[in-house]
Amino acid sequence: MNDFSLDPAQFPMTEVLPTEPQERYPVGRESCKLDRNRGYTCNNTRPSLRYFFDYRTFSCLAFEYLGCGGNDNNYKTSQECAFDCKL
Repeated sequence: MNDFSLDPAQFPMTEVLPTEPQERYPVGRESCKLDRNRGYTCNNTRPSLRYFFDYRTFSCLAFEYLGCGGNDNNYKTSQECAFDCKL
């Protein structure tokens, strides 16, 4: 008869978790890791629909861009966002 019991010493009860959050997927550009930034209103600009890459959900999400400023995680179309950020 075979003994299939396992030695508990081979399986530690504690697990060391990383201190830095782990990326689920790699992204195309470092700017894709930036948080959404709506910018600010200036020179009579009007808000417009833009897209940013949310690296936590690995998706391009819509947001209202106020017209000036912001950061490089800002795309006119969801296709541009996906092209730059998804590998």
